[in-house]
Amino acid sequence: MNIDNFDLNIDYLASELGMSRTVFFNKLKSLTGYSPVEFVREVRFERAAEYIRNSQLTVSEISYQVGIEDPRYFSRCFKQKFGLTPSEYRLQHEN
Repeated sequence: MNIDNFDLNIDYLASELGMSRTVFFNKLKSLTGYSPVEFVREVRFERAAEYIRNSQLTVSEISYQVGIEDPRYFSRCFKQKFGLTPSEYRLQHEN
């Protein structure tokens, strides 16, 4: 999977699937309810949450692992999605 690819974009995904951008957009939206950009973001943040729960990687390392170059932007978006900062999320999900 190319989740860590900073340049992952809709044109790349559509071409990998052999679809036009419009067909890909419509198909993904009908299957998931998300636009391609929203879908990639959801996948990235779900993977980030998994890394936070199951690894000792730093927030910066996790940010890069899921293809987001700016750790501050990553933290801000993570908090928007989960209601907790990555550090708070880790504390809440410690075993």
